[in-house]
Amino acid sequence: MYNHNPPFITFPGGKMAKDGIELKIIEIAASHLNLDINNSTNQISLRQSVWFQDDPTVYNFIDPITYMERYYTIKYTWFVPRAEIRPRLSSLTRVFTLNTWVCILYTMVVVSLSLKIFNAPKSSGYSEHFLNTCSVFLSVPVNRMPKHQRVRTVFFAWILFSLFFMTVFQAFITSFFTDPGKLHQIDTNEELENSNLNLSFIRFTGTLNCWKLFVANKSEFILFKNRSIMFRYFLHSSNFAVLTSEEVIMYNLRFLGEF
Repeated sequence: MYNHNPPFITFPGGKMAKDGIELKIIEIAASHLNLDINNSTNQISLRQSVWFQDDPTVYNFIDPITYMERYYTIKYTWFVPRAEIRPRLSSLTRVFTLNTWVCILYTMVVVSLSLKIFNAPKSSGYSEHFLNTCSVFLSVPVNRMPKHQRVRTVFFAWILFSLFFMTVFQAFITSFFTDPGKLHQIDTNEELENSNLNLSFIRFTGTLNCWKLFVANKSEFILFKNRSIMFRYFLHSSNFAVLTSEEVIMYNLRFLGEF
């Protein structure tokens, strides 16, 4: 027998034992009344006996769980993999949205055209103005100072805008590179249903190790023969969600090395 885990006692070899407060009370009463306790009618002793026998016909009329005393409630829930860490390169687009970067590119084009027009007729090519605009945006100095007042006004406005923008961007990008965070964690049944995770749980009958069950051609469930097989798949795959209880998870933690 393994260590006692109240209110559970696990027997090796998958053996089952009838136990509980009610049965112990009946055993005490039977010992005083000189009676035997039998779990079936297959073995009838010469002495008077107290029989425990299931009546299949009763299940058609009543739910036996309704008349049972509850000592402990096991809650089943879906155990899903933890969200993965975000790729660090994705931090470049997390500070500002894609629309913001498109607007920045469009603004660079407008500023480059403005510098080209205001520097005419001695202006150089458009590519040089665009490269100067990109250099200022990246906090890189240009090789020539603007001489015209209108060019200086546009150039100084672009410097202020780039300074404010890059200050905010560098502050957030540094924190994102240090702690990129995690992807979205599945925490609702709707998200689990819409995800690509394989849903699995223990089946109670059959001889196959595992098999798949399709429900209305929408949800796919993988049924396993026992917990050890299920946990072996669950630990070696990041695409599994398991329907089980917290007690089962805590009990099987000691056998992680065997899985």
